[in-house]
Amino acid sequence: MRVCASNMADGKALEKTIETVQLSCLPSYPGAISWSLDDRVSVITDKCVYILTLTSSPTKFGVNAESTSIPVCKKPLVLDVGVDKKKITNVESLDWRLDPNVNSSLSTCCSTGFHKVAWSPLNCDNNSRCVIAALFSEYHLCIYLSPTLGTKWKEAVDLSQVLCRYLTQNNFELRQDVMQETTQQNYVKHDTNKKTSGSSLYSCFKQRTQLLACTCLHWFSQLYHTGEDISSIEEDKKKFALLATGNQSGTVIFWKVTIPVILNTTAVQVGGFLNTEQSWLCSLSWQEITDNQGLLAVGSTDGLVKVFSLKVLPSIHGVAQYVLWGDKDDMQVQWLDWLYSPGSQANNGLHHLVVCKGPSVIVFAISVKDGILTQKPSHKIIQGVHRMPITGLACTHNGTIFTCSLDGSVQTSTADGKPATVVNYDVKKGFMCTGIGVSTNAAFLALFLSPSNFTQQSLESHQIHIRFINIAWGSSSVGRLLNCKDVQLERKWDVCKALQHHIYYSKTLPGELELASTEALESCSFAELVIRQHVLSVMLVITPQEDCGVPGARNVWSAQLDCTVHCVYKHLATATLNSWLEGREAGTVNHSDSVSALIVSDWLVMKCPDSASLDLVTKVYQACSDTEGLKKISSLTDENQPSVKAEPQTQTTIQEDSLQSISEAVSELMDTDQTSAVVDMSVLEGECAESLVTLPIREKCTVCDTAITVESLNYGTCLNGHKWSRCCVLFAVCTDLAYRRCQDCNSCVLNPSIGSSRWLRGLLQSTSKCPFCLGFFR
Repeated sequence: MRVCASNMADGKALEKTIETVQLSCLPSYPGAISWSLDDRVSVITDKCVYILTLTSSPTKFGVNAESTSIPVCKKPLVLDVGVDKKKITNVESLDWRLDPNVNSSLSTCCSTGFHKVAWSPLNCDNNSRCVIAALFSEYHLCIYLSPTLGTKWKEAVDLSQVLCRYLTQNNFELRQDVMQETTQQNYVKHDTNKKTSGSSLYSCFKQRTQLLACTCLHWFSQLYHTGEDISSIEEDKKKFALLATGNQSGTVIFWKVTIPVILNTTAVQVGGFLNTEQSWLCSLSWQEITDNQGLLAVGSTDGLVKVFSLKVLPSIHGVAQYVLWGDKDDMQVQWLDWLYSPGSQANNGLHHLVVCKGPSVIVFAISVKDGILTQKPSHKIIQGVHRMPITGLACTHNGTIFTCSLDGSVQTSTADGKPATVVNYDVKKGFMCTGIGVSTNAAFLALFLSPSNFTQQSLESHQIHIRFINIAWGSSSVGRLLNCKDVQLERKWDVCKALQHHIYYSKTLPGELELASTEALESCSFAELVIRQHVLSVMLVITPQEDCGVPGARNVWSAQLDCTVHCVYKHLATATLNSWLEGREAGTVNHSDSVSALIVSDWLVMKCPDSASLDLVTKVYQACSDTEGLKKISSLTDENQPSVKAEPQTQTTIQEDSLQSISEAVSELMDTDQTSAVVDMSVLEGECAESLVTLPIREKCTVCDTAITVESLNYGTCLNGHKWSRCCVLFAVCTDLAYRRCQDCNSCVLNPSIGSSRWLRGLLQSTSKCPFCLGFFR
C-alpha cells in the first residue's frame, strides 16, 4: 500500500510518499475506498479491510495514518433455511448443480473476501466515533467496533445470523411491510410448505436463500430517540441508529442498532421490511428532509431507480413511492448518492439525486413537501464524464460530484448539468482507479489505485496506491475553505491539513488568520481558536528552517500561540463553571464536584483577573463558602484600584460594585464562622511554596501525598515533582487510568465513575471529542 499526499497547483501534482507496504491482492471491487465522518479511510482488499485512522500533527507534513484491519472470514457463511439439501440433490437438475449453496463442490471456489462496507454516523461507539458494517462476498453481514488494544477490529454483531433466526421463527414470512397501512398486520408471503418434488424444494430453498443474501447496505445519516425528552441523561439508552440493507429478493431490511454499539446481539433488532418490487438490489441512499422523515433511493441490477418517502418514528412506515427511472435497460445502478442542497433549496423542498449507470452520470431533481412530490421529477445526463464504467462516486457539501472510472480518470461535475472537468493527478501507467473518497469539508480526495487486469498476474503480489489529493490548494481555495458557511470547522482534519500545506509552501499565514489582539481572539468562535492554534503551531515548526524574512518571527508566533491557548483554556474554564453553577441550582451536583469548580476558579483568579471572570469566580467561592478565595479576589481588586481611576466612570462603578459584593461576602462568612468543608484549607509551607501558590491546596499527589499546585490547566505537579495530566473538562488531575486520550494532542478526559453525580455523568458523557483541540478520542 502506497500512501501519498498530492497537492494540485497550476495543474501540477506535488507528491510525497509516506509509506509503502506490499500486499497480495486480487482485482479490487468497485467502491473499494470510503471516508468516514470521523476521518477514517477504509480500503477493501481480498485479504482484509484496511482502516487508516488519520491524525493531525503540526510536525508531519504528509498524511499521518494509523493502520488497523478487519480480517476476512476463514469459513464461508452457512445458514440453515429449513430445507433438506439431500432431498434437493436427489433430483437431476442443472439449477442446483450450479448453485454453490447446494453444491458443496463449488463452494470451495468461492471467495470469502469483502464486497462492500458502510460507515455509520458519529457517536455510535463508546468513544463517540463511527462503527462500520462490512458485507462479505458470500453475503455475510457484520458490524465491527474499533479495537481498544491491538490492530484487529472486533465483530460486534453478526446480522446474518440475527436475520436467519428472525425469519426461521416467522416461517420466512416478512412482517411489517412499511409501505402498507400501519393499522393492519401485513405479510409478504412466500411458499414455505415442503413439497415432495425436488424442483419445488429447490425453488423454496432459493427463495429463502435470496432473503438472506445481502447485496447492499447504507446507514441513515442521523441518530434517533425513542423517548420524548432527548435532553435527559436517561434517554441516552434509547438512542439508536438505522441501517438499511438490500437483498437478492428485492427487499430492504431496516435494522435498529442500539447506541453505543457493544458486543451484544440483543442490541440489534429488525425494524421493518420494504418490498421494493424490484429485482436484485445493488445500491441504497438516504436523504433526510426533516428530523423524522426522509427519502430512500433504491437502485437495482435491471436498471430501475425508485424513491420511497418514509417516516422513522415512532416506527418506520411509508408515505409514498415514486419511480424515477422505469426503463429496465439492464444497466445496473451501481452508485446512488444525494447531493447536498443549500439552505434555500432545502427549504423549498428541492433535492438532487446522483445516479451512476455504466459510464453515465444522471442527476434527478425532486421537489417534495411533507414527503409528497409537488411536481414531476426531472433529470439531466451529464455529458463527457467517462468512457468506461464508473467505479466510485462521492458528493461533497459544496455541491460537487466526484466520479472515477476503470480507465483511471477522475472528474468533477455539478448538478446544473455542465460538462465535467478532469482532476489531474500523477498516476503510473497501467493502474486503474477503483474507488474514491472525499473528506468531510471536501478539501481532500482519497483514490484507490491498483494495477489493471492487463498488468496484473493472478495471485501475485503487487503494489496498491492510496493517494490523498489536496483539492483546496492555493490562497483563494484556502480562503473559501475558511469563509464558507457550510464548512464544519469542528471536523478539522482536512481543514488543518490544507492550511498546513498552504503554510509549508507559501511561508505565510492566510489573510483570515493574521495576528490578532487579545480582544479580537476572545471574540472568535471556539472552532476558530482551535484552527488558529494548529496553524500557529505549524508556523513554529517551519520558522527555524525559514526565517520568514521577519526578525524574531519565532518569538512573534510563540507569543501569539500562548495567547490563543490562553483564550482556549479561558473558554473551557468559563464553560465548566457556568455548567457547575447551573447543576448546583438544579441540585444535580454533589459534594466532590466542588473541588473541580474551585480548581478552575483558582486558575481564573491567577490568569484571567478581569471583571467578568472575577464575578463568575465570586459566585463559585460564595457557593462553596470559600473565604480564602474571596479574600484573594478582594486583595486583587484592592491592588487594581489605582489603575481604575484612569478608566471611564462606568467601569469604575462596576469595579466598586464588584469589590463591595466581595467584601460583603467575606464579612458574612467570617461573621457566621463558616469554613469550607469541601477542600483542604492548608497552604504550602516554606519560602519556595509561598512563591508558587497563594491559594489553598485543592488536591494531593496519590504517590507521595504532597500538595499539587494549580499552575496550569494542562497538568499539575506536586512538590516532589510528580506530574499529572489534568482532565480538560473538569481540570482535576487524572491520577488513575479511567480516562480517554485524544489521538491528536494527547489531552485526557475522565470517565464517569461509580457514584458520580448526575451533573458529572452528563457533562462527561456529552464530551464526544477532545475539548481542547476537537480531536477524536482513541
